[in-house]
Amino acid sequence: MITELEIVANAAKEYLDLLMKPSLEQIGGLIGDKLAVIRDKNRIKLVQNVHQYHLKKGITEPKKIRVKYISQVFEEISYEEDEKIFELWTILLAKSTDLNEEYDLNPIAISILKQFGPLEATLICNLNVNSSVCMDLTSKKYSGDLNTKVAIDNLKRLGIVDYKNYNSKKRSLPNFLVLTELGKMFISLVTTQEPSEN
Repeated sequence: MITELEIVANAAKEYLDLLMKPSLEQIGGLIGDKLAVIRDKNRIKLVQNVHQYHLKKGITEPKKIRVKYISQVFEEISYEEDEKIFELWTILLAKSTDLNEEYDLNPIAISILKQFGPLEATLICNLNVNSSVCMDLTSKKYSGDLNTKVAIDNLKRLGIVDYKNYNSKKRSLPNFLVLTELGKMFISLVTTQEPSEN
């Protein structure tokens, strides 16, 4: 008797064949690996979410991506428990397989996203890609919490944001975050925000 998981897995596998080169049959299969059921469920959920994204945009023939990159995404997503990070992975893969999008899935975006925690994911979704100042660090919302400070430092370490001081005092602490060019590109890859043409 075929279980519901097997039916869903087969549908996901068929759609995944459209996204990858070579086909799953040639690389051993998504469901064939011996890892935990939760990892397979996350992979299947990712493929279903990407398929839904494509259906909403009218994409019937997605762009194929290299196995090297999709396998990295599947490895990372298979362990993911945070819904916001899961959503970022979904958008990254969906946009990377959209023929109407100019960018391809690349190792830089994968490397950055796999170093995100839930707080970084929340912060990145709140940054404005079209603003010269994307976050006021002096606001109560961002100034006191150690976890937020660590997450912001991680975004800076990853090259997504930089500190900016708009005070005239030479030695005062930075009071604003600004997006780097890499940060603008990254946000446009993993969120629905698009940079303006200015």
